[in-house]
This record gives sequence, C-alpha cells and structure tokens, in this order.
Amino acid sequence: MHRKKHLILALFAFALANAGICFAQEETADQEESQAQQPVYSAEPAPQTQNIQYIVMPPERKQPEAAAAPVQQENPLPPPRESKFSLLFGADLSFYLTSQSYDEDSDYDLNTSRDDVVASQDYSGKGFAFGFSLGTLIKDFIGIRGFLNVGLQSGKGSYENKEIPCDSCSDLSTDLTDVRFGVEGTLFPFNGSRSAMYNSYLDLMLGAAFHSRDDEAARYFDRDETNSLFAKIEAGKLFPISTSWNVGFGIAYSLDLQFQYTVSDLEQIDYCDIGHSLWVGARFVYKKNKN
Repeated sequence: MHRKKHLILALFAFALANAGICFAQEETADQEESQAQQPVYSAEPAPQTQNIQYIVMPPERKQPEAAAAPVQQENPLPPPRESKFSLLFGADLSFYLTSQSYDEDSDYDLNTSRDDVVASQDYSGKGFAFGFSLGTLIKDFIGIRGFLNVGLQSGKGSYENKEIPCDSCSDLSTDLTDVRFGVEGTLFPFNGSRSAMYNSYLDLMLGAAFHSRDDEAARYFDRDETNSLFAKIEAGKLFPISTSWNVGFGIAYSLDLQFQYTVSDLEQIDYCDIGHSLWVGARFVYKKNKN
C-alpha cells in the first residue's frame, strides 16, 4: 500500500517536472521569437535644420525681387575689319576707228627770198586693240590703275611736202601700231548694289602714245614713228558673273595731240599733230562686288 503511494507520488512529481521543463522551453522560445521580431536601432546624428521665420513687411517697403543669375557668355570675336581697298584688274578688247592729221607750217623772213614750207600728213584706219590695267578700288566707288594698251590698224595714208615732191604719195596702204600707257581713273557713281545702274562707270585715261606707221612714204617723210599725249574718256557698264568677276562693254573717245610753236629772227615754225579715235569693246574686270 505504501509502495503504491510512493510510486504515484514519484510519477506525479516526474510529470510536474516535465511540465515545468516544457513550459520553460516554450517561454524561452517565445522570448527569442519576440526579440527576433523587434527592429535594431543605431544612434545617428540628426541633421541640423534652420527654422524659416516669416514677418510682415511694411507697406512702404517692397520685397526685393530675386536677382537673376548672370548668364555667362563667351566673349565673341570681333568681326573682321573690312578693308577700304581692294584689287581692281581689267582686260579689254576693243574695235576702234582713227582719223589723224598732221600739219606743219614754216614761215621764213621775206628778206631770205625763200618760200614757206608746208608739210602735211593724213591717216584714217580701223583695227583692234588689247589692253590691261592693274590698280586698287577704294570703297567700291573709285579706282586708280596703271594701264598698257596695244592697237593694230590698217588704213590709208597721204603725205605732202613742198620741199619733197611726191606724185604718188596719196591713199597709200598704211599699217599703224599704237602703244599707249598711263594712269586710269574709274568712277562707279551708282554705288547701291540694288540699283539697276550698279557697276556703271565713267573712265578717264591720261598718258602717252607712240605711233608706228608702215607704208612706202612714211620713212621718206620722217613720219614712220611719232608720239603724242592723249586723253581718253569712256562710259560703260559691268555685269557681275561671280562675286569678283564682271563682264561688260564700253564706248570711248580719245584725243591724241602734239603741238609745237617756235619763233626766231628768221623763221616761225608751228606744227600740230592731232588724232581722233572712237572705241567700242568688251571689258573683263576683277573687282569686289557688293552682295
């Protein structure tokens, strides 16, 4: 009987011990699970904040506008300076007509009992001339150039001289060579690029001319080589074919003149060599045109 009591008590105590161990294990598991679910915190310095305080402005004061941020711009390069001077080059081919006359009078003293001596020479012809010029153009308005011109003509020449008789010295076939050089000024009065008269020009040439005649009597009468001063005026128009090249035409008149007057006790000599020419031809000009 006592053994059964002790056995029951032992079993009861063992059951209690097992129950306590299970309860302890469940509580430990619950604590570990709750700790696993809680977040972990670390200490970090909080950022400093500035509190903005708003105040009421007086009515006479205005709230300043926010200054616009300056826009930084790169310093642009200055535009290139346009030169007032530019190249002016011209080449021309002309057809021209010439009428030339030479007269010489020599009046002697009557005490010498000698007659007056009169010499004359006439020429008329036609031919072609080629020339070129080079210089500078100022503000697309006025040009200054040097020029050289060579012309070839064929025509008729007549000679007369009281001291040198010649029965067959009229209407001789004569070849004439002209060489001219000097200074040329060109004016472009209509300077507006949109004007219909743009590139119209007036031209003045001043220089010297050398004339060489080839016929049967020229050398005999000492008229094979002569020289004179000349002036030539021309009007025309150029048409641009590119930014710099132009083609056009012109009409001109030239005057060749040589004059001398000499007086002494015994004689008075004067002679005048004058020539008139009409020119028409094509012009090729290099000049800077306006856009």
